[in-house]
Amino acid sequence: MIPLQEKESNGQLADDLDIWSKRYRDQGYLWGDTSSACAQALLSKLKPHARVLEFACGYGRDTKVLINKGHFVDAFDKSDVGVALARERVKNHINAHRAKIVHGDFLEARIQSGFFDAAISHRTLHLIDPLRASDVVEKIAASLKPEGTFILSARSPKDFNEQQMTWVKTTGANDNTTAIYKDREAHIIYFYDEARLMALLEDSFTNISFFNGEEIESCTNIDANGQHIMSQFIMVIAQKKA
Repeated sequence: MIPLQEKESNGQLADDLDIWSKRYRDQGYLWGDTSSACAQALLSKLKPHARVLEFACGYGRDTKVLINKGHFVDAFDKSDVGVALARERVKNHINAHRAKIVHGDFLEARIQSGFFDAAISHRTLHLIDPLRASDVVEKIAASLKPEGTFILSARSPKDFNEQQMTWVKTTGANDNTTAIYKDREAHIIYFYDEARLMALLEDSFTNISFFNGEEIESCTNIDANGQHIMSQFIMVIAQKKA
């Protein structure tokens, strides 16, 4: 049974691509081909043949490793190009009904309640308008079985890079929570600390644990010395309330 129902899409012309589709088109696999810290943590907690919901799968680096470990994955992303890349990477699993890659707005997708054993979202929450973030988390919680696992990560305020970003004032937010890339006008970062994440999760989740991590911001984000610029993030492991 595939609980996510994909909406028909007519695609987009190249000039109309969103920021992430343009980045995937022009720069390829932005974080390489290895699995994320969230996927590695989730793999250690899943029972065999678990059903996993992945929010914002990008080009499918975590989707692929989860499926290759024997799990079933329904993944979502808004990027046309990201979805196309992800589908190509796991096309044999899609044909075998072990994976589904959905393009569209997650909040509009029909997802069966209490269906998934786990959910994962790596370094995506900070890209979502905070006014919508709680709706996303609530929808993920509703999709999980009681005591299901949710692992996510978001960029932390210490990840602010003054050489590349500018602080932005936003309504209803404290200072130093929102920044924008100087050379990517559509790339806004809503930073999260532990308190902000706890407030978002505590109504639906328990056994909430925090971990600090880092990985390259992207393969193409290089400093003046030719070194990869690292991104600092907070990873959360939580369990849906019974």
